Amino acid sequence: MEEQLQVSAPGSLMLLGEHAVLRGDSALVAAINQRIRVELTPNQDAQIQIHSALGEHIGCLGAIGDHPKLRFVLAAIGAYEQSITIGFNLRISAPFSDQVGFGSSAAVSVAVHGALLRWIEGAMPTQEHLFRQALATMRSVQGRGSGADIAASVYGGVVAYRMDAIDEVFPIATPISAIYCGYKCATPEVLARMEEAYTQDPTHYDTLYKRIGACAAQGIRGLRAGDLQEVARAMESQQTCMVELGLNTAELDEIVAAIQPLNGLSGTKISGS
Repeated sequence: MEEQLQVSAPGSLMLLGEHAVLRGDSALVAAINQRIRVELTPNQDAQIQIHSALGEHIGCLGAIGDHPKLRFVLAAIGAYEQSITIGFNLRISAPFSDQVGFGSSAAVSVAVHGALLRWIEGAMPTQEHLFRQALATMRSVQGRGSGADIAASVYGGVVAYRMDAIDEVFPIATPISAIYCGYKCATPEVLARMEEAYTQDPTHYDTLYKRIGACAAQGIRGLRAGDLQEVARAMESQQTCMVELGLNTAELDEIVAAIQPLNGLSGTKISGS
């Protein structure tokens, strides 16, 4: 048994396809060059200790307990309770806050699953297995979600994704700048709000979702052709859809308006649900 295991997973940014991906359309999601790191050190007793900027937690085998800010971590551990015979320390570190919207919940789920599977099985799991395990954790905690951010954290690069399916991975680095507006809204909250709006006018929202799906398809074609400007045009078109969906705010609109005229910058849109 190894003394210590270290596994990391990148955060992510949605480029195209938000909301429409939940209805079967494609999405385009990129891994970013910021990684969440997990360090696992086995104990010789039954105690499980978790150390994170989000909180500290101590449990034990068979009674891991709960922590409101560590539920993705605890759910990942719970998936292997029947295979874990001794306790361990889990130390989690991240170069970015969980508040900036870089898919931190997905990244930490992937990293924790990777560390546990490597410890239990003696080797890193396949990407497909890791994706399925982390996706199950995300849905068990969050209740709903496309899994696009999980895909980016597992496969890296830029991923063309449909619900539960990796269509294509572009192993490229793209020049992306992310600007934080100062707050974020939880994904389940946004999804619930959009579902309520959909019930009021399904025809209107179906049309918008189809337009978003078309933007994602355009962006994927652009990547296949090596045409980043085509991807940028698709992102700008989808930003119009996001505004029409009611997902823009005064702060976001101000940021977009300030960036769009700058030389050399294109493809400006809000990212995420």
